[in-house]
Amino acid sequence: MAEPRNRVHLTAEVAAPRERVFDYLTEHFDDIWAGKMEHVRPGDDHPLGRGFVRRMHSPAGKLEEEIVTHERPSLIEYRVINGDVAKIHNHLGRIELGEAPGGGTRVDYRVRFDFRPPWQGPITAFAMRAGWAVQGKRRLAKLGTR
Repeated sequence: MAEPRNRVHLTAEVAAPRERVFDYLTEHFDDIWAGKMEHVRPGDDHPLGRGFVRRMHSPAGKLEEEIVTHERPSLIEYRVINGDVAKIHNHLGRIELGEAPGGGTRVDYRVRFDFRPPWQGPITAFAMRAGWAVQGKRRLAKLGTR
């Protein structure tokens, strides 16, 4: 498959331990994005872990995403598996959790994808960055206040 045309890099520093951030992203992924999530198939190693398939009802349409890597407490990767019908295809989301300077967790979140039609890809990337700033980053920040 060709390299995706669109890339989004999102970051956050959270005043909470990596394990807590990892668990939140595993159990409440839909809280950081607009839209609703359905559980389609449980994972192999954990109900929401590797092999788990979720259906995200997003502004980009219905996306079926499969968790392909679930390494507690440092890495979650997922891919869109209905790219033959979804607007987003050739997709990989990668969330790395590391130690933040001064304590807490650094979230390094990268998404790469293609979009149908291609000219809407940069618009979608912009919307993802805006959604992260308005919703995702703020929800993660609350983990440090609990």
